[in-house]
Amino acid sequence: MGIKIALVGNPNSGKSTLFNALTGSNQSLKKWHDVTLDRKIGKLKRHKSARIVELPGIYSLSPHTLEEVIAREYLLDEEPDVILNVVDGTNLEKSLYLTTQLLELGMPVVVAVNMKDMIRKKGDEINIKELSRKLGCHVTEVCAVKRKGIADTTDMLIEVAQSTRRILPQHHFSVEVERALTEISMLALKTVNPNRKKWYALKLFERDKKITKKADITERTKDLIEKEVKRAEEKLGLDAESILNKERYEYIAAVVKSCYKRNEEKKKASFTKKADKLIMDRWAAIPIFFVIMSAVYAVTFPLGSFLGDWLRDVILSDGWNFLGMEEMRIPGIAGLLNTWFTDMGSPSWLPSLVIDGVMKSICNILCIMPTMLIMFILLGFLESSGYFKRVAVIFDVVFRKAGLSGISIVPFIMGAGSNIMGTVSCDLVKNDRDKKMSAVTASFMPDLAKLPFITAIGTALFDNSLLTAISAYFIGATAVFISGMFLRKTSIFSGNPVPFAYELPDYHQPRWKDVFQTVRDRCREFTRKAGLIILISSMILWAGSKFGITEGEFGFNAELPFSDSIIYLIFENISMLFAPLGFGNATASAAVFMGFFGKENITAIMSEGDFQSFAPLGAVCFMVFNLLCTPNFAVIGALKKEMNNMKWTLFAAAYQCGFAYAVSMMIYQFGSMFSGALQSEYAVYYIVGIIISAGLLFFMGLMIFMPYKDSKTLIYTFPNKKQNK
Repeated sequence: MGIKIALVGNPNSGKSTLFNALTGSNQSLKKWHDVTLDRKIGKLKRHKSARIVELPGIYSLSPHTLEEVIAREYLLDEEPDVILNVVDGTNLEKSLYLTTQLLELGMPVVVAVNMKDMIRKKGDEINIKELSRKLGCHVTEVCAVKRKGIADTTDMLIEVAQSTRRILPQHHFSVEVERALTEISMLALKTVNPNRKKWYALKLFERDKKITKKADITERTKDLIEKEVKRAEEKLGLDAESILNKERYEYIAAVVKSCYKRNEEKKKASFTKKADKLIMDRWAAIPIFFVIMSAVYAVTFPLGSFLGDWLRDVILSDGWNFLGMEEMRIPGIAGLLNTWFTDMGSPSWLPSLVIDGVMKSICNILCIMPTMLIMFILLGFLESSGYFKRVAVIFDVVFRKAGLSGISIVPFIMGAGSNIMGTVSCDLVKNDRDKKMSAVTASFMPDLAKLPFITAIGTALFDNSLLTAISAYFIGATAVFISGMFLRKTSIFSGNPVPFAYELPDYHQPRWKDVFQTVRDRCREFTRKAGLIILISSMILWAGSKFGITEGEFGFNAELPFSDSIIYLIFENISMLFAPLGFGNATASAAVFMGFFGKENITAIMSEGDFQSFAPLGAVCFMVFNLLCTPNFAVIGALKKEMNNMKWTLFAAAYQCGFAYAVSMMIYQFGSMFSGALQSEYAVYYIVGIIISAGLLFFMGLMIFMPYKDSKTLIYTFPNKKQNK
C-alpha cells in the first residue's frame, strides 16, 4: 500500500496552491461524505505511489466547526503516514497554533513555511533550522505560487513517512498541567497508542465531549479526571481550555522570537494596506464591489450567451453561417442527421428521439458550459487574489442576521443573470452549512430566463409598468432573507456559528494555472452530477410533448399541438391544485410544469390573451409562484452538485416549491378579502383558505422572530475506508 499524506493548514495559507504544485494534474475533486465541502485527492508528481489528501482549512483541532471535525476525524481514523502542515510565513505566530496541536497528535509532521518570497520582500528572515529544532519536526521553506521548494518538500515527505522514529512534542505545559495529564493518562489511557496518549489526555483535560465518549471511560474515572482538572484550574485561575490556549501561545511566542528576525527599518505601506484603505472604506466598499461584479456580469453573460447560441446553432440547426457570411453556410449536426435518417427511411419517431430528445439534452448541457467557464475563471481570479475575503467582511454583518455568510452576496448577484450560475457559484462559500443555505435560496432571484413571463404579465395586465419587474427583484431579495431567518431556526440548519476570521490575507497575483485547474474540476463535477438529471428531464419533456391523442388515437406526432399532448392532458386533470393560488386552469398549470424545463417555456405556452384572462391578483400570484419555485431541472442538477446528496437536493427543491406555494397562497387568499370573494358563492372555500394562510403566516412569523438557539453538538459521521478511496 502506498504512502498516505494529509495536507493541513489554515484558510488562506496557500494550502490549495501547494497541493496543486505537489500533484500537478494527478488529482481529482470529490466531496466529503454527505457534505458540500470539497475533498482533493492527488498523487505526488515525483512519487506516484504516495497519495495526498487536502483537508478543509482549519484553525485548530477543536470540534467547533464541521471543517475541524472532518479534519480531526480523518487524522484519527485514517492515520496518515505523514502530515504536511502548510503555514503562512507572513503570519507565523497565528499559523503555529494549529502546528502545536498537530505535533501533540504524535504523528510524523512536516511543516512547510509558505510565502517565502513575501517574507523576503518585507526584509524579514526565518531561521528554518532553529524553527525545526524548536518544534521537533522537519521544516521546509516553499513558495507555492512560484513552485519553489516543491522538490525538497516532496523528498522530505517521503523520508519522514518511511522513518520509524517516534514523534515526541517538544513543548511542555506548566507543572500543574503536566501533572494532571500524567494522572489522566494513568486513569483512562492505558490501552491507547503511546504516541497518541498526550493528545487524548489534553482533550480529556479540556473536557472534549467527543473524545470523552470515544475513550469509553466509566463514570467513576470521569469523576477522578474532573477532580484533576479542577485542581489545575484552581491553581492557575483559568478554565481548562483557556489554560491550554494561554500556554500554547506563550510557547509559540518564544519559538517565533528565537527564529524570526523582523526588519525594523521603517518601510512604506504595503500595497495591501494602500488598497484596503479604498476597498474596505466605509462609503466606497459597496459601490466598488458592485462595479467589480457588474464588470464580471457584463463579460460573463453576453459572451457566454453568444458562445452558447453559436453551439446551439452548430448542433441543432439545419445550417449556420461561418462568421456571419451567407456564402459560407455550414450544415448543422441536426440537419445532417435529418438528411441521413430520411435517406435511411427510418420511422418518424427515431429522428425526433435522437435530435429533439437526446441531442437537445446534450446541447442544453454544452450551451451552459461557456457561461460557466467564463464565470468560474473571473470569480476564481477574484477569489485567489484575496478580494472575496474582503467581500465576506463587508457584507457579513447584514447577511449574518439572515443566517447567511457575507460571501453569499456573490451567488445572489450571479443568480440575477442565471439561477444555474448563482447555484454553482455557491462553491465560493466554504462552510458546509452556509453553502447549503446559499444554494437553497440563491435561485429566488429573478434571472434572465424569468424576465419574459414577468414582462408578459406586466404588458398584458399592468400597462407595461416598470414596477412589475422592480417588484419581482424586491420579492426575490425579500424571499432570500426571510428564508434565511426561517431556515436558521430549523434543526437541520442549526449549529454553532462559524467563527469569522477578520484577519485578511495580502493581495497577491493568482497563478492562472491553478485557477484553470479549479475551473476544470468544478465544470467536470457539474457535468458529472447535473448532466444525468438534465438528460432524464429532457427525455421526459420530449415524450410528454410528442405523444398524445390525434384524431381520437394515441400515438407519436412530431407536430403535435401542445393542447393535445400528454403533459396538457395530465395537468388538465390536476389544475385544481393551483386554484388556491388563483390560477387553477389547465393552460396555466401546464405552463408551470413546462417552466421546470426552462422558464422561457411559460411564454411559449401562454399567449397575451391567456395572461389577460387572469384577474390581476391571480396574475401576481402566478408571477410570484414561478419566480420563487425551483427554476428548472438544470438548477436541480446544480443543487445536486453543490449538496452532494440526493436527499438534500430533494429537500432544497421541495422547500423552494413549498415556499413559493405558501407565499402565493397567502397573497391570493388575503387579497381575496378585499376583492369581494367573501360575498361570492364560493365564500366557504375562501374562508378555509384564509384560515390556512393565517396559520402559515403565524408559523412563518414565529420561526422568523423566535430566539435562535445554537446546537449543542456538532455531528459528522466519517465515511468508511471504501468510500474514502
